[in-house]
Amino acid sequence: MYRSLLIILWMVGLVIGAEDHSICTCPESCSEREELGRSTWYLLHAIAKYNAPTAAKSRAFASLIDALKILYPCDVCRAHMIETLEEEPMTLSAWSVCKFHNVVNARLGKPEYPCTKTLKDDQGGLFGGGQAAVF
Repeated sequence: MYRSLLIILWMVGLVIGAEDHSICTCPESCSEREELGRSTWYLLHAIAKYNAPTAAKSRAFASLIDALKILYPCDVCRAHMIETLEEEPMTLSAWSVCKFHNVVNARLGKPEYPCTKTLKDDQGGLFGGGQAAVF
């Protein structure tokens, strides 16, 4: 939980420092882009894992996604996110976040993950400690 809060604070810091969106122009070698992407995926997967999709939480998640469509500090990534959301809308569910993540992975030439209810990560992975990670 604290890690998610730190990630949010880090992202806010990037956004505040990147009002003109010029900090990261997203070349393929941009390490900030990779770190930002990993942090964003961690946050989205954690939100989907730990929140039942009630009406209020679903609206809050939709608001978060709308905010990211405006505030995401990488212009190229933000444009791809907006385009992908039109094709594959994301809702507050582990299945939906996983499907969306796979669309992005396919675009980037990265492996896709099976969107099963629970995936066992023997190396600790997303939520650490060898726990089952929900995608």
